[in-house]
Amino acid sequence: GPVKSVVLSADERRALTTSFDYSVILWDLSDGEARLVKRLIGHDAAANDARFLADGTKAVSVGDDGAVLLWNLADGSVLSRVDTGDDKMLSLAVSASGRHVAVASWDRSAHLFEVRDEALVPAGRLTGHRNNVNAVAFSPDEETVFTGSSDGVIRSFVRRDGALLREVHVHGWGINVLRLLEGGDKIAFGATDGTVAVVDIASGEVAKQLASHDRPVLALAQDRDGGLLASG
Repeated sequence: GPVKSVVLSADERRALTTSFDYSVILWDLSDGEARLVKRLIGHDAAANDARFLADGTKAVSVGDDGAVLLWNLADGSVLSRVDTGDDKMLSLAVSASGRHVAVASWDRSAHLFEVRDEALVPAGRLTGHRNNVNAVAFSPDEETVFTGSSDGVIRSFVRRDGALLREVHVHGWGINVLRLLEGGDKIAFGATDGTVAVVDIASGEVAKQLASHDRPVLALAQDRDGGLLASG
């Protein structure tokens, strides 16, 4: 089926892809080719996003089935599964330590989890959005979670208790994707009206307006050195 997401491991020797065919695939890229290592079967609907955890031995994925799955990449087994309901879970973010996971949900909230050994433990919800949540991101210190919603607002929350810090930026058109930039003081977003911009988190003002797309922006990526941003 159509591919929904692609993500590389930290050493760029492996990749995870998710698809409408309900599967997550682990790829080996180490020899210059793409070799299928494991097809991870566990979702009951389209798999929308997946991320490696910090140690590279585990991964987390989300899908249209409202489930969050923790995978053992060595054998392709499901270590832990949390079913949150019937709403689509579109994307996820993993903190730098790999201990915290944030998931963007179409139930108008973001769900937080802790990774404890081989289990996903629910750690709260970020509420107050007026529409679907499409994107999430962690601050470098893992204490703040940013959300982007179809209601056109980027918000910041306290990870520990889920309290709303503030509305960082009001764009008006739906926010589809977020990318916290190097240094952690600016955040890039892509919106349904084709806008790509960088926002100063402290002031909430647009620090850099980038060339717009003619259609909705669905992907953002930053290079390793932080000097280049790509949008799709």
